[in-house]
Amino acid sequence: MSKVKILLVDDEQNFLTASKIYLEKRRDNYHIETCLSATEALALLEKNPFEVIISDYQMPNMTGLAFLKELKKRGDTSIFIVFTGKGREEVAMEALNLGADYYLQKGGGHTSQFTELINLIDQSVAKKRTEKELRESELRYRSFVESFQGIAFRRRIDGILILFHGAVKEITGYTEEEFLRGKPLWEEIIFPQDLRELQKLEKGIYSISEDFTHREYRIVRKDGKIRWIREYLKKIPVPAKQATIIQGTIHDITHHKKVEEERERYLQELRLINDTIIRVSRMNDNDEICQLIGKTVHSLNKEAYIFVSLFDRDIGAIRVRAIVGLDEKELLLIINLLGELSEYSGYYDEKDEEAKLYTTGKIEFIPGGLNHLTAGKLSPESLEKIERAILWEGNYSAYAIGFALEDKPYGGISLLLPKGKEVQHQTAIETLASHISIVLQHKQTEEQLTISKHRLNAFINSSSDLIFLKDNHFKHLLVNEAYCQFLAKKREEIIGKTDFELLPDKLARQCRQSDKKVLETKKMTVVEETSENKIFETQKFPVKLSTGETGIGGIIREITQKKKRIQSLQLHHDFVQEQRDELEAFASTVAHDIRSKLQIISAYNELNKGTEYSTKIDLQIKEINRFLENLLELAKQGKILGNLEVINLNHLLTEVIKDIQPLAPGLTILQRKLPVIKGDPIKLRQVFENLLMNVVKHAEASKVEIAAEENEEDYSISIQDNGRGISQERQQRLLNLLANKEHTASGLLIVTKVIEAHKGRITFESTEGKGTKVIISFPKNKK
Repeated sequence: MSKVKILLVDDEQNFLTASKIYLEKRRDNYHIETCLSATEALALLEKNPFEVIISDYQMPNMTGLAFLKELKKRGDTSIFIVFTGKGREEVAMEALNLGADYYLQKGGGHTSQFTELINLIDQSVAKKRTEKELRESELRYRSFVESFQGIAFRRRIDGILILFHGAVKEITGYTEEEFLRGKPLWEEIIFPQDLRELQKLEKGIYSISEDFTHREYRIVRKDGKIRWIREYLKKIPVPAKQATIIQGTIHDITHHKKVEEERERYLQELRLINDTIIRVSRMNDNDEICQLIGKTVHSLNKEAYIFVSLFDRDIGAIRVRAIVGLDEKELLLIINLLGELSEYSGYYDEKDEEAKLYTTGKIEFIPGGLNHLTAGKLSPESLEKIERAILWEGNYSAYAIGFALEDKPYGGISLLLPKGKEVQHQTAIETLASHISIVLQHKQTEEQLTISKHRLNAFINSSSDLIFLKDNHFKHLLVNEAYCQFLAKKREEIIGKTDFELLPDKLARQCRQSDKKVLETKKMTVVEETSENKIFETQKFPVKLSTGETGIGGIIREITQKKKRIQSLQLHHDFVQEQRDELEAFASTVAHDIRSKLQIISAYNELNKGTEYSTKIDLQIKEINRFLENLLELAKQGKILGNLEVINLNHLLTEVIKDIQPLAPGLTILQRKLPVIKGDPIKLRQVFENLLMNVVKHAEASKVEIAAEENEEDYSISIQDNGRGISQERQQRLLNLLANKEHTASGLLIVTKVIEAHKGRITFESTEGKGTKVIISFPKNKK
């Protein structure tokens, strides 16, 4: 039994507790909650509905009757029972007038008063639930009747209708009243061909033991239209000697029948297309393929003549490959006439505007008829003869759909029909043409693959390098001519064998070791070996085989002369490096000596400071110092700074950001106040561009902030992004690259050199997943 939710409202806690325990003990299906005031109960009712509310009358702040008034105002439909110690008759009358369901007075025997309360609850809940179910049932029935799209009937065995109700006019065109008057009788509107079968079935209804059956047949509506209906019949038990009663429903299934017919036709077309495509895919002869396509299309359009054309690779043009639908005499005539154009480019010409009709993937009407289908190559006399003898005295229509290969016409299907006739099963033919295009594409791909294989073999065999391919069991699958000549064996003596069957044992073990490494690491290996004063380089790499396994591909190349050239270049490089080192050392020594002399001159010049000559000498000393600095930089082959200027980094960064921002519209670049320093504006711009582009390209950040901090000796410029950060391993790798001046870190190396050239330094801090902070320190301008 379903739960009954009950709310007890009373200002006496002991009464509430005792009542809850007693009622729930007497009824397992009672679920009781309690409240000490009407105000508390109203708050609870806003969240949870209850079927029954049992309330005291006399309560502080709000009486039981005031509580009832508020509930009715809110539209609450719960069963309301006043359970109170007040025995005044006027209270009871007012409670019932306000909408209380029951009034029960406390007092008397405890058991008897709660037994009465339980009876009131059970009876009122049962009554209310029954009323609710009845309302819902009536609503469902009303909804069913209003939405019923068929006809409900009851009739006697003699055909007299007792009930005939529903969508009568919508299905038959007649009204209910006309049928009930017997004008017309139901059997009078049954389709004549179906009536006899129905009469046989009608007799069987009364003789069989089952009391239910159904049947489908056609009727003729009042407006003459044919409708399919399904009729459900059931015998109704009646007292003896009374006429048998039949009742049932009638439903219009015309649309359903059409859908079934369309579905069956679709399945037949699908089977036909599928069978044709499978057979075409197994054929190699294009004439046979076209003949099969023509027969398939003709089976769908019996009145049409079908022409199937296809591109002929041998002549580089489209030609008619099959004609279906003509008798022998007609076929002989058209073959003789078409003999004059057995080869024609026709609609294969991409410049022809009408050629586009053959690339739409749809059956298109061809305004020019046979003349257009033959690209205008037929003489007027031949065209007229064909149209008179075969094409219904010229009263015909032409349609075509092309086979498209790489979006170019590759042939097609043409249908010639008597004028006024339409192409039947159009979707099926379009589907067939689409799939045939795919099959033809596959066939062409296979042909091109075969050609490519021949070309690849020719290329491999023309190479002077030794080329081989092994399977995962180290057996040779492919070798070129150079490989055969090197081993002095025929190809068939090598294929299927391992190195241990072809090479000396020591060399075979070396080959096997490197082969295993390729299979294990799935990476390319390069090995140099010397044999008979010749140096060979062997490159081995993993190859995915057609079996799905991984094999070993390899190229063996003699590099003796290459190694000699490399050694020669290395010796030359070492010589040049030695000269450069000597030049750098010499330049450094010279610069040191000159600076020493300049310091002496400068010291003497201090004695004459303030004179005209003193100023000139001082300028010359500075000029020579700048010259020496440039000389040293040239000697070291480092990044040479241009003219140093006073640079406002705010202005410089604004220009840099202006150039970079369009490259990263989703990146927010915040620029704080930056200092003024001395440096090469071009090189410093290069530094900041490089660092910001690194953020754009690698950091995957949404925000970067550029700020400055002034220290005692220098300025610290920080570039902080919120990107993916750099792992500890990669940070160490970058530091190693910079320390070794390796070219793989050339961008950062350039930045470092430029900053170092400005007497600055660069460091970075990064946590993976939390961004990167690059810190550049520039010395303060000394006055």
